[in-house]
Order: sequence, then structure tokens, then C-alpha cells
Amino acid sequence: MPNYRTVIFDLDGTVADTAPGILACHQFVAKSLGLPPRTPEQLDGIIGGALDTIYTGRFGMTESDAVKAIDIYRRHYSEAGIKMAKLYSGMHELLSALHDSGVFVAIATLKRKDFARQMMKDLGVSHLFHEIQGVDAADRLKKHDLIQLCLEKSGHTAQEAILIGDSKNDANGAQKAGVKMIAVTYGYGFEPDTDFSDYPQVINHAASVKELQDILLP
Repeated sequence: MPNYRTVIFDLDGTVADTAPGILACHQFVAKSLGLPPRTPEQLDGIIGGALDTIYTGRFGMTESDAVKAIDIYRRHYSEAGIKMAKLYSGMHELLSALHDSGVFVAIATLKRKDFARQMMKDLGVSHLFHEIQGVDAADRLKKHDLIQLCLEKSGHTAQEAILIGDSKNDANGAQKAGVKMIAVTYGYGFEPDTDFSDYPQVINHAASVKELQDILLP
């Protein structure tokens, strides 16, 4: 029997390897704006974060310049970046097993919702999710808002749900939403040697999709 009635997945670095498309789009933005190419240091750890925070914080843009950069990024992502994603090995099987077990399966991602839905459709797994939540064009929703929207759609309580994610952004969102979390260390955020005692909401961690399935469907 499943351990949880609702399982909410982060997308980038959790369900799919989306790094190639995301990083290529950030480089495209820099080139389009006449800026130097982004260095590995500038791009380190940005996957899964909110675009407005990345451009104003990490890249030091003004809010108005960030709006322009985000528009360029999203237009290029819709044309090219979205097509570069790949499911992690074993993810299709895990999603199928959860769906067939009667679990409410959802996505809460800081990627724009229409991009997330199109990506899951292109990867052949959209039918395995009961709900896919992402940000709108104005970036008004935060991670905990998206988790809460998934919970509302599921009809289950926070105590009956679990978030699966690979980063501090996910852990902070889980804490604010009042849900527990399983951290994955095969993505972009958490390393295999991460000390999860700093994240009280993280109750388990998995180094592979197979380990994750063993936790969710013992």
C-alpha cells in the first residue's frame, strides 16, 4: 500500500533532467541583451529557482531589465529549451505505479504552468498526473502556494501528503505549506552528503528513482 494519499513532485531535477534547456536559454538571454556569456559560477544552483529572483538577485538586473530578460527566456524556452528535457530513468514506472495505486499525483513547479504541462505531455506522462501547478506569467505564486493548490485539488490534508524535491527551495516551500518532504539527491540541489538535519521537514532522502519508489511504495 502507498505511504501517502497525495504525492507532489517538483519538476526540474526531480521528475526530469531539464538542465540543458534551462542553461541554454539563460545563455541565449545574455547573448540577446549583448551581455557576456554566463559563467559556470553564475549558473551554479539556479535551476528550479524563480526567474525574477534569478535575474534581479543572481544576475544583478533592475526589475525592468529582468522583465525583458524573462520575456526573452520564456519565448526561447517555448521554442527550444522545452524540447531538451528527459525523464529520469525509472520515473515513468514510478508515476505509473503511484497512479495505479490510487495516489493523487501532482506537480508543483516554479516553471510556468503551461510549459510544465506541455513538457509532461511531450514526455508521455501527462496522463499520470492529476494536477500540474506552476507559476503564471506574472510570477505571483511561490512554492508553498503551488503546494497548497495541489492539496486543495486533492482534497487531502497536509498530513496525508508528501513533497518530493531536490533543493532548498523545495524544502522551504514544504515547511511553509506544512507538508513533509522526501529529498532526492540525483537532481541539481542537494548533494548525496547533504546534512538534512538542517531541514526538519525532510523525513527521508533518495539517491535514485528506484530508492524513491521503495520509500513511496514499500
